[in-house]
Amino acid sequence: MVAGFFRDLARIQQSAPGHATVLADSGVELLASAVRLASGDIPSGEPAQALSREQVLAFMRTRCADPSLTIDDIARACLVSRRTLYRLFGDVEDGLSAVLRRMRVECARTLLARCPDRATATVALASGFASERHFFRAFRSETGMTPGEFRMIATSALPI
Repeated sequence: MVAGFFRDLARIQQSAPGHATVLADSGVELLASAVRLASGDIPSGEPAQALSREQVLAFMRTRCADPSLTIDDIARACLVSRRTLYRLFGDVEDGLSAVLRRMRVECARTLLARCPDRATATVALASGFASERHFFRAFRSETGMTPGEFRMIATSALPI
C-alpha cells in the first residue's frame, strides 16, 4: 500500500504538481506508520483505529479523482470490511461518502483556480465526478457557490 501510494504520487507529480504537494504531507505520516508496523509496533484500540483511518484517507486522496471509486473499492483496497469502514468514519457528518465528495470538491477548487480556461465539464471529470450536473450540486453544497462563481473569485484574487 505504501509503495503504491508513492508510485501514484510520482505519477501525480507529473500531471498535477500542486496536488502531489498536498498528498506528500500524508505520505510522510503513512511512511512513519509503515516503519512502526514493520518494527513490530502494532497498535490496538484507538491508535489502531486512527492508523486504519489514516490509511483509508491516504488511499482515498490518491484515488479521489477516479469517478468509478466506490466504498466497496475503498474497503477492499484497505483490507477492511465495509462495516468496519463505516464504523471508522461514524463520527463524520454524512459519513464516508461525504469525505470523498469533499476531497473531490477540493480537487476541483484547485483546478478552477489554477486553470481558469479549463471547461467546468473537464474540471468535473478530472476531479472524479461522474457528471457535470453532479459536480455542480456537490460544489454548491460544499462551498455555497457555483464553480463559475468560485472561479471568478479565485482568479480575481490572483496576483497579476
